[in-house]
Amino acid sequence: MAFSKRIQEAWGNRWYALPFLALIGLLSCTGEKNTDVLPAVDLTGVTNRTEIKLSDVTSDVTYVKLETNDSCLIGNNFQLYADDQYIFSFSNGQIYLFDRKDGHFVRAISKRGEGPGEYSRITRQLPVNERERSVSAYTGKGLITYSYEGEMINQVNRPENAACFDLVRVAPDLYAGYQFNMPDKLILFDKNGNEVKRVANPKVAETNAFLVPNCGFFEYDNQVNLFESLGDTIYSISPAGDLSARYRLDWGSHQIVIENMSDQVAAKEYCYPQMIGETGDFLFISYIYQTKPALSLYNKRTKQVTHAAEGGTLTNDVDGFAPTTLSSVSNGRLVGYVNAETFLEWSESESGDWASNPKLAPLKSTGEMDNPIVVIGQLH
Repeated sequence: MAFSKRIQEAWGNRWYALPFLALIGLLSCTGEKNTDVLPAVDLTGVTNRTEIKLSDVTSDVTYVKLETNDSCLIGNNFQLYADDQYIFSFSNGQIYLFDRKDGHFVRAISKRGEGPGEYSRITRQLPVNERERSVSAYTGKGLITYSYEGEMINQVNRPENAACFDLVRVAPDLYAGYQFNMPDKLILFDKNGNEVKRVANPKVAETNAFLVPNCGFFEYDNQVNLFESLGDTIYSISPAGDLSARYRLDWGSHQIVIENMSDQVAAKEYCYPQMIGETGDFLFISYIYQTKPALSLYNKRTKQVTHAAEGGTLTNDVDGFAPTTLSSVSNGRLVGYVNAETFLEWSESESGDWASNPKLAPLKSTGEMDNPIVVIGQLH
């Protein structure tokens, strides 16, 4: 399978098909405050690709070859996280834990279903709470939380009158549910499902199109942040539930123009944010452009933006290893991966004696159908 195709499958059908399906007439909400005074992240030159080097963001990289067996097969559409002890895989409706030291499979967390203690779908919205050693998933009505050992800790239901599909815990007793293209974009509620407050959406569009709501949450400096997949603003959500604009993403001609969504040629040039991660120095912005994954890096100190090469991969100049696909950024840790097939293609074309590197030598036994190789870096 070609490398670019493999990357597309790794991202699965997350959101890049939307421009050609159901976005006609939908509107992006950009916030309640004047965003003109916000720091602007210049993403207008997304076609001016160079490369993003791992050495730009980290100098300490480790590699973990995940165990592969019938009990822990990771599909093509997955998300990876890591803490000091485990690597977490969210894939094909399954939550798997692997040992971070040697990659052996530890356990699955519950299972997808409709029975007691089971979840309806996994969540990409801050699913791992490292401080509390817990993992969250969706039920049909809210969030369910498990310990690392797989025991259910609690279940929190959203208010019955809230059409929230993306949920996140903001504080110990405060949760937020995102509503797309509704009069209230956020509904805040407590652990008993009681509504606490609402954050109004200043712009609502009339539409006959149907779209599952899209947004993304990420944590920075112990505070939850929000971005909307069709929006251009990054917000922080305070422990009290207040929404404050922090950054404006300037996409230029690549900004979604709702009126032109029926034009497939025009829509292909728009950018659709997928994941944002933040550190003291950087914003990592993953998005879909021309139906393919892309990645840009914003240096918060210099205000400069660098766009990754085709496929949105990080160049591994630390160990001269295969291009790395970013999966998550959290707790000062970058987690990426190299698919087995991508690794084999790279190793066959690599002329250097890469296997002499003791960090890479254990990867030599990787088979074509094996689980991905996980790349973990401590961020500057």
